[in-house]
Amino acid sequence: MLNLRVVRGPLPVSASRTILDEYNRQTCSQIPFDEFVHWTQNSPRGPALHGILETCDGQIVGHQCLLPMAAQFGQKQFVLAKSEYTFLNEEFRSTKIVGHEHSRQPTHLIASRRLLEEGESMGWDPTLICTLPFLYRWARTIGCQALEFPVFECLLVLKPWDAAKQTLNLASWQRAALGITGIAQSVGWKPALRLARSRSSLKSILIHQECADRDAGELLTYFQDGESLRWRYPNGQYERIAAGSGVDDYLILKSGSQDGYLRVCQWSLPPSEPRTQLLLDLARHAEQKNAFGLRWAIYGTSGESRNMVNKMRKLGFLCARRVRTLLIRSSEKRFLDSRNWDLSDSMFSFHH
Repeated sequence: MLNLRVVRGPLPVSASRTILDEYNRQTCSQIPFDEFVHWTQNSPRGPALHGILETCDGQIVGHQCLLPMAAQFGQKQFVLAKSEYTFLNEEFRSTKIVGHEHSRQPTHLIASRRLLEEGESMGWDPTLICTLPFLYRWARTIGCQALEFPVFECLLVLKPWDAAKQTLNLASWQRAALGITGIAQSVGWKPALRLARSRSSLKSILIHQECADRDAGELLTYFQDGESLRWRYPNGQYERIAAGSGVDDYLILKSGSQDGYLRVCQWSLPPSEPRTQLLLDLARHAEQKNAFGLRWAIYGTSGESRNMVNKMRKLGFLCARRVRTLLIRSSEKRFLDSRNWDLSDSMFSFHH
């Protein structure tokens, strides 16, 4: 039998290390301990809420936690929760939980529902869960709905051979296609990059500078206040670029390197900002960082999103249409509609 306990962090160091070691093992990740501590303990809205499954002798064999984040919808401030670091040791996936001996529900669903209910009782609403496709059918069991978010994954490759060899989670044919596409892109962009060297208008600004209220319509937004920006974007890993004539026109970039892409995580751009020069400057910036290239995920189907994707395609970016499915739990119907979310990669690229 397993014991389930739901507890607010911070956890003891020994428990945190056990959880991270097992999570890294099961997901083939290499998340450093200090990053785990940062995400689970340092949020401006307080430490994470943990659901922990233990054997009778105290061995941690399962875990899921909720990270609280400041969010806004219109003029209303509230706390959004995101599920992270979920696992259940393979040897205990059919082991019953004390108090649920006769339940037919899978062990991980019982534990997950209990955690989500506790988070909701604390006023954390909505809750967002990224999970594997085969679990979508269980969404309603834990009080969630599976929402589809349309997205264009846009990619410009500047180092085709490195990108083809080292980009993660690709099949052999995909690596070959990426290499061929990357060769065409890198050759076509060489003259433009030489021209951009003398015209770049990008300027770094303080990453934790609070974002001014912008007209996002009736959309759920997050990572707008200074404290949240400082927590979400640790020093040395990200940079914030002034991207227009206004003080509130910016992009936040995940720093490119010899083993990764320069990724656009969050942005606020005026409709009138010239897109061609901006994309040229970003490509040159990626080249200076010695990155594989530039990645930018454009969510939604608004006119502004379509215009950006069309401009990127005209400049030779590879833009693939995808659908990202997330599980959302909320007591408010407006958050159960993907059109009401101002989604970006800032919600996902915590560790890569």
